[in-house]
Amino acid sequence: MYSAMILLRSFHASRSSSLNKMTKTQKANFRMSSAWKVFRSNMKKKASCIDWVTKKPLSKTWNLHHLDLRSEHYKDISDPERFMPLNEDTHEFVHWLYRHWLKDKGILDRLNLVCIGMFAKTHDKQEEK
Repeated sequence: MYSAMILLRSFHASRSSSLNKMTKTQKANFRMSSAWKVFRSNMKKKASCIDWVTKKPLSKTWNLHHLDLRSEHYKDISDPERFMPLNEDTHEFVHWLYRHWLKDKGILDRLNLVCIGMFAKTHDKQEEK
């Protein structure tokens, strides 16, 4: 009986959590709020207008990336450590990579080997002769 109650509570908790998910429109509306705009501006200044991954200057289309992807925490701007400024292309790449990394943690090692191979082949003095 006790375990059935726990399962039922767990079901209701997960169901209410999924009911709390924000729609794309709700997220867009939040990003239009003055609280978000001030927070985003402060984060840009804190990062010295630099993309966290590439160390390149932030473009006009930069994104403030949420490290916490849970929808119910989307509006929580109380901890600046949960955000990082990224240029638009970096932001897209980070999300692409994360989706693949979730299924296969070895992807980063293989990407590193690809880059090492590209560098070696590009800068191979033997092939130039």
